[in-house]
Amino acid sequence: MKRKLHLFSLLFLAAFLLAPVRTMAQVTIGDYTYTFSGDDATITASSLTSGDIVIPTTVSYNGKTYNVTAISFSSTLFKGAPTSIKGESIKSIVGNTTQYDLPLCSQFTNCVSIDFPQLVLLKRCSLLFDDPVITSIYFPELKNIDACQNLFRNLSALSSIRLPKLVTIKKCIGVIYELPTLQVLDIPELTSIDGNDAGDNSNVFAELGLSLIHI
Repeated sequence: MKRKLHLFSLLFLAAFLLAPVRTMAQVTIGDYTYTFSGDDATITASSLTSGDIVIPTTVSYNGKTYNVTAISFSSTLFKGAPTSIKGESIKSIVGNTTQYDLPLCSQFTNCVSIDFPQLVLLKRCSLLFDDPVITSIYFPELKNIDACQNLFRNLSALSSIRLPKLVTIKKCIGVIYELPTLQVLDIPELTSIDGNDAGDNSNVFAELGLSLIHI
């Protein structure tokens, strides 16, 4: 009898281990769709399209309050043209895709500011493009840019980019591209640049004079 129970236990354990992993449930609360892990919430989608977008720092679900610390999206997050975007608690923005330039917004026709003061990681996304009004970019905590293409592209009024803690740029093409009025590109801690074309790093800072790069 004990032998049969032991065999049954082993079979149950094997079935449990071989069972397919369940995908994390997505929950829509207000203007955003979230997943939850530990004490943190990740934004995966949004119904917002325009105006001054302020991403919540916390969200409550099933009697528990979570910190909103990440964005992980598989299609354009804001399907419109916001005038500003602010995410005070966001630490990572990751495109959940194989492409390198998944856009955060559909278009930037009049976005005057984008503010992520705690942002540490940008991965597989395009953050700002074809915006004629934004004049400066400042991410004080950004440390890693990974597998991004055209991250800051065709910003005709942009005069400065300040990334004081940026350490690595890897597997990227045209991270900073077509910025005709750029005067300052301040990245004093940058120690590692890995372009996407067999060691050619010239495409990371496309069409920029090296005199602009403060490293």
